[in-house]
Amino acid sequence: MSERCWLLTGASGFLGGEILREIVRSDPGARVYATLRATAGELEGRAASLGWRSLAPHVVPVAADLARMRLGLSPRDLGRLGGEVTHVIHAGATVRFDEPIHRARQVNAYGTRQLLELAQRMSRLERVLHVSTTFVCGDRAGLLVEGPATAGRFRNTYERTKLEAEEAVQRAMPRLPITVVRPSIVGPATMLPGERAAAGPDEQQARFLMLLRLYLTHGWRWVPGTPSSVVDMVPVDLVARAALALARRPYADGRWYHLAAGPRAATLRELGAIASRTFRVPPLGFAPPRLFRAAMRCFVWGRARPMLDRAAPFVPYLSVRTRVDTTDSQRVLRELGIAMPPVVELFTALLARFAAAGDTRRDASSPAAARPPARFSAGRAREEGARRAAGRPS
Repeated sequence: MSERCWLLTGASGFLGGEILREIVRSDPGARVYATLRATAGELEGRAASLGWRSLAPHVVPVAADLARMRLGLSPRDLGRLGGEVTHVIHAGATVRFDEPIHRARQVNAYGTRQLLELAQRMSRLERVLHVSTTFVCGDRAGLLVEGPATAGRFRNTYERTKLEAEEAVQRAMPRLPITVVRPSIVGPATMLPGERAAAGPDEQQARFLMLLRLYLTHGWRWVPGTPSSVVDMVPVDLVARAALALARRPYADGRWYHLAAGPRAATLRELGAIASRTFRVPPLGFAPPRLFRAAMRCFVWGRARPMLDRAAPFVPYLSVRTRVDTTDSQRVLRELGIAMPPVVELFTALLARFAAAGDTRRDASSPAAARPPARFSAGRAREEGARRAAGRPS
C-alpha cells in the first residue's frame, strides 16, 4: 500500500474527477479522501452515483463544504485528515462566471483560507497543490508570468475571487509547502489510436463553444469577438497528470506552473477556419461585441435566444489579449514526460470527434430519418448534418 494519503477537493467536478482517476491509476493503494458537498445521509449515495466505489476501495468520500468554517468537517474527519494526509490537491471552486460576488468569494477565497488553516494542522503534510487559472489576471494585454499575477479588469466574479484565493495561498507559502498550477481552458481528454472517445467537458466548457454551435446550427456567420483573440486550451487528462506529477515532485513548493499551450496557443481566426473546413460552411466573420449584442436583442428570437443568453458570460473570452508564459513550466513538464499539444491540433481532433458523433447518430437512426427530405437543398443538408454533429456537448 502506498505511503501517500491524498485530500482532494472538487472531486465531483470535471477536472477534479479526472485528477481522482489519475491518483487511482498512478498511485495504486493510496488512500484518497475526496470531499463532497453532501449531508452524512447522502454521502454514500452521491459517491456511488459518481462511480467512486468502482475506482478503488481506498477512495473515501468526506462530507465537506468550502463555504463553511473548517470546511464543515466533522470532528472525526478533522482528526483523520490531520493525522493521515500527506498531499492536498485543492481543485474545488465555483466556476460559474455569473455567480454573485458574495457566493463566489465565500467558496473560492474563504474556502481556500479554511483549507490552508486545515493544512497547517496536518502532521504528515508534504505538499499542498492549489489549482488556479490562467485567467486570474483578468482582462489585460501582455504576458502572464509564472509567478504572482498583476490583475487587469476582471470579466466576472470567478476571476476576481480566484485571484483572492491565490493571494491567500501566497501569504501561506512561508508556512506551508505549496505549489500553484494555473490551467488554461480545460477541454476534453486526448484520444490515442484505438481508444474510445472520452467524455466531453462539463457544462461550463460546453457553453464556451455554444456560439460555435449556433454558428453551425443556424447558419450564423458572425461572432462577437476579435480575430486575433488568444485561445489557449489543454486536455483534461494531461492537466490531471501534470498536477499529480508536480504534487509529487520534490522541491516544487513555492512556485507557479502554467498548464497551458503557451506559444502553441491559437487565434480565434485560426479556429474559425478549421471549423468552416471541417463542416464545409462559409468562414466566420467577427463583430464588436457591443454591436453584436445590440443586434441580437433586436433580431434573435425563438429557440436560439435562450442559447444566446446562456452563452453571454463567455463572450468576453472571444477577445482575450493575454498570452501565457510557459517557459519554466514546459521545461519541468518535459522532465516529467508531459507535453501540452498545440491548440490547433487539439481543436481539429475535437471537431473530428463532433463529426464522427453526428455520423454515428445518423447511422443508428432509421433510413428515412438519416436522409434529408427531398425539399432540402444540398447546402441545407450539410447544415442539418452540422447541426446534428454540433449537438453533442463539447
